[in-house]
Amino acid sequence: MTTAASSILARKVLPALRDEIFLSSILCDFDQLILAEAATQQYRPVLKRCATSSAPIQEIEREIPGTDHAEIAGELLREWGLPPVICTAIAYHHAPTDDSINDCSASAVAQVLQVATMVSDLYTGKDLDTGLDTLQSTANEYFDMDSNACQELLEATEAGMAESPGGAGCGMQ
Repeated sequence: MTTAASSILARKVLPALRDEIFLSSILCDFDQLILAEAATQQYRPVLKRCATSSAPIQEIEREIPGTDHAEIAGELLREWGLPPVICTAIAYHHAPTDDSINDCSASAVAQVLQVATMVSDLYTGKDLDTGLDTLQSTANEYFDMDSNACQELLEATEAGMAESPGGAGCGMQ
């Protein structure tokens, strides 16, 4: 779902970075799978706490292992030789306005990823109480999107997922 929302946002707000956004959206959370498999003992407490907490996963990760999946993914992708804009965007997709980001393109891609993740969270049942308000205020801050534009993004994402193989119920983000 994150990839579908990212693709829609890319077309609307950052068409010049469409390819970087697409690849970043596919890779932005892959490391959670790696952590769950490769570091099972260390990551299991994170997964258990996420199941019972409304806190964002990155906050729980910073408390328990001391770093979050986005930072780990950014470093791993650098090791693999992916372009810096993608590595930086993924490393900061939970904090796209961090002052330590020196690349405007990476910051812009990270902003798209953050908004797309918020869309995905709404559809997967996370943060339902404040999620829509947070999405609208963040999308407005980053892309000057009003509530109608946010609603269009949600509807287009849902339609895109319904048209994809497996449909919206496939559980993919």
